[in-house]
Amino acid sequence: MGKRHKVKFGRSRKKIKLDNIMRIALKNKDLGNRHFVKQYNMSIALKDKFKKNLIMYERLYGRDDFRTELISIPFNSIVMQIFQFKANVYTYYNHKWWKEVNIPKHARNGFTRRMENSIYFLNFIHFLSFVESCLRKLIIIFRQGECNNGKSDFYCIYDKILTDLNLSEYKAVFSFAKEVRNSIHNNGFYRPIRSDQDQIMEFNGNEYTFRHNEPIDFFTPEMAVEIEDLIMECLVKIVEHDEIKKL
Repeated sequence: MGKRHKVKFGRSRKKIKLDNIMRIALKNKDLGNRHFVKQYNMSIALKDKFKKNLIMYERLYGRDDFRTELISIPFNSIVMQIFQFKANVYTYYNHKWWKEVNIPKHARNGFTRRMENSIYFLNFIHFLSFVESCLRKLIIIFRQGECNNGKSDFYCIYDKILTDLNLSEYKAVFSFAKEVRNSIHNNGFYRPIRSDQDQIMEFNGNEYTFRHNEPIDFFTPEMAVEIEDLIMECLVKIVEHDEIKKL
């Protein structure tokens, strides 16, 4: 049996409200995808949730301060996800555009599905990579010399920061996200370097098995946003911590 890790958080799944962009995306049912429409809705809610924090930190510290960037850089990644979906609505989800690029109707769905997988994988990699970069910068300032002065593997970085700030409850979501990202780097297949064992991890009250040499089919567009939500929540708590405020 594989290792077990738990993410002790829950998220309610509210009924989504359709805006014009979402209606256009669903109009062509053979091209539109409800998972990505829901991801779009969730991303907007996520942006709105943390926008006030970003505005406050910009006023307190300025835009170039490491505390502001700890929120602003991942936040901008979320905004880019929203832009990407809106761009897709007028291209990949639009038969008129396909006609303009001379792709026959029978081939459009396949191209669209491949595009979606590439985009949401890439968006998640961007988000987590931005978070990692910001945390590496933070540890150099916060704990100079630790984790090989910020050059150790990502686990050392977030484990040290979250331990020292008494935010250990967020370690599991970072570990879960790290395994997802590593699998994406292998075209969506779980192929850990140090072990051939499966690994069982819990997220949002459900257990997920990372099976060696098999795809992580459980990773959905909605799950990507749920992970981003918890990580953003953690980053805000880092910035709000007294030890970080006084740096």
